[in-house]
Amino acid sequence: MAPMSTSRDVARMAGVSQSTVSYVMSGKRPVAPETERRVREAMAELGYRPHASARALKRHRSGIIGLVAPFHEDTDTAGQYRYVVALAEAARSRGYELLVISGQEGIEGMERLIGSALCEGILAMDVLHEDERVELARGAGLPCVFIGLSSQAEGVASTDTDFEEVGAACVRLLAERGHRRIVMLNPASHRVAAMGFTHRFSTAVLEAADREGVPVDVVEVARSYPAMARALDVLTARGGPQEAFLVAPGVSADDLVNVLHHRGAVVGRDVSVVAARGSGRAPHSPVDCTCFDADVDAVAATAVRLLIDQLDPRAPRTHSPVLVPAVFRPGASLAPPPREGGPAL
Repeated sequence: MAPMSTSRDVARMAGVSQSTVSYVMSGKRPVAPETERRVREAMAELGYRPHASARALKRHRSGIIGLVAPFHEDTDTAGQYRYVVALAEAARSRGYELLVISGQEGIEGMERLIGSALCEGILAMDVLHEDERVELARGAGLPCVFIGLSSQAEGVASTDTDFEEVGAACVRLLAERGHRRIVMLNPASHRVAAMGFTHRFSTAVLEAADREGVPVDVVEVARSYPAMARALDVLTARGGPQEAFLVAPGVSADDLVNVLHHRGAVVGRDVSVVAARGSGRAPHSPVDCTCFDADVDAVAATAVRLLIDQLDPRAPRTHSPVLVPAVFRPGASLAPPPREGGPAL
């Protein structure tokens, strides 16, 4: 069995000092991009992986980042999993391992992580518009980064998808198609409705619609086909055109497209649908939906970078939220408005 490579082997191959290899792995000091590229290529070629416990013994650090990812009955499990995997990969790329605290807990999980002294820093997901974990983070004495924006997050590092821009862009897309009335489908779950991203998105939609002079009908809907069918029944009972649908994050665009399809409305011809979130790699509807999707890898990398920056006392501090642009996927679900009213749904 071949001996395991060491950081000294990496340094020799990359033509740099061992301390430079250490800085590339820990992110404690800035390293020139070309130098970092050589070091990472040498690590890959040698199959070198830093050992977290060895680093901890040498630097009196754990090499572990904690992730508080509360799980509840309305959690979008697939979406949350995408973030956990991306965060784990981003942490490993910087020489850290990820310890995930889940379950139906928010502030309690964060308190346990802080009290355990296991982690060098903490990432927090599922951020509420009014989140009590923010105050805890301020006094934790431990670097914390929120993946999501709270209304009272001043003084706390945070990052998220730019949901304000997504909301405004969704309205622009529908208005540019000539639609003069929009139906916005919001999550019925009180937990999801309380999230920071939900609040920011809805506010941005209503403000953009007001600027465009386009009325918005708001309907709350749970994540299921029967719930979506009932929501459309409510719309039909209200009367008025149903020609343009805007699907908020936390609501399934697939459910909407499937119900419309079952009722004979052709999405992309009779009805326009734009979603604030895509269906990922496994859509469950017959139409490629026009949508904006979170750049999960970019959000994860930004969150880990912000956390590791806080571990270096010489690094500049930034507590202004870092917003990551969403990825636009054109799809085929936008249609011109019908000439005479909306389709019967």
